[in-house]
Amino acid sequence: MRMTLNVPDELITAAMKDAEEKNKTAVIVAALEDYVRKKKRERLMALRGKRLFYNGFDPETLRDEEDAEISPH
Repeated sequence: MRMTLNVPDELITAAMKDAEEKNKTAVIVAALEDYVRKKKRERLMALRGKRLFYNGFDPETLRDEEDAEISPH
């Protein structure tokens, strides 16, 4: 997707130097990928210690159901 961005020159220059990239697009893509990865990790860490399953949840049953959907009978 093409877009116009107003990014401070010194920020782009520093990011390009740190990332050892000569291409501004590659630096911006790498930065966005890192940002998305960081946010996903934060969301997962926020779930730490929480009960995500109900009492009586059986992962084997779920696995059997998924296998049944995948295997061609």
